[in-house]
Amino acid sequence: MTAPSAARVALVTGAAGGLGSAIVERFSADGYTVERADQIRPGGAEDMRAHVCDVRDPRAWEGLAATLAARHGQIDAVVHAAGWYRPNLPFAELSPDLWHDHLAANLHSAYLACRFLFPLLSRHGSVVLFSSTLASRPTPLSLAYSVAKAGVETLVRGLAAEAGAKGQRINAIAPGPVDTPMLRGNALGAEGAAALMARLEARVPAGRLVTREEVAALAAYLCSPAAAMVNGAVIPLDGGQGI
Repeated sequence: MTAPSAARVALVTGAAGGLGSAIVERFSADGYTVERADQIRPGGAEDMRAHVCDVRDPRAWEGLAATLAARHGQIDAVVHAAGWYRPNLPFAELSPDLWHDHLAANLHSAYLACRFLFPLLSRHGSVVLFSSTLASRPTPLSLAYSVAKAGVETLVRGLAAEAGAKGQRINAIAPGPVDTPMLRGNALGAEGAAALMARLEARVPAGRLVTREEVAALAAYLCSPAAAMVNGAVIPLDGGQGI
């Protein structure tokens, strides 16, 4: 293992997505050296900071952790933004395979991130996972996703004491609907993206959806010294939708 690098190092998963790319941009602006991982390479073949990682696969995490250890020695922040959600799925259509796919992409991947990256985390390092407002307010069409995200919240609370004893922290962000290309792509054909956005915005007291930049700013705060006493928290970011 090499000596720790002078610059702060962050890993962002789901880095090729709308939310992940905003987090990468924010952490880069804050002065981090940002390693980026996604199921599809989040950069050109020559980009040494871009990694292909199937977050459901322990072998992929093991290889990524080995690469980061050899390159940096330790890392200071992990933001696990990768995940998957198939919307509008009634329970009668929720096959065992689809149930497993939701848990693998959202809960099992969070476990793997912690299992392989906590050993690399610096003394005051921070891990940020993603839950959802659907974890506490599930709908009939989101059951598998809601259960997976509720599991993420339990994982955060369960690991916080162990992490805190080492000077490290783990927290989760629970966003409401975030205006991303993936969300717009979830629109039903007869409804259209504009109608979906209007329907979702009407549920938020603030009258709009959360932006990717607001999520990235909260992740950056949770990884900063200003959040040194924030550990084991699940922070809603929904414009008051949960009131």
